Amino acid sequence: MGVWLGGLLYDRTGSYDVVWYIAIALGVMAALVNLPVKEAAIVRAPSPQMS
Repeated sequence: MGVWLGGLLYDRTGSYDVVWYIAIALGVMAALVNLPVKEAAIVRAPSPQMS
């Protein structure tokens, strides 16, 4: 899909500039979406020992 869209935009505009701007915008958007993610270890209760 990305290759097809890149080719279509190149045919319409004669340049890959629009494709680069879209790629940069998507990268920035992905970074912003992941900013609020808090990574922490999962605390689990110890399992009972069988004897």
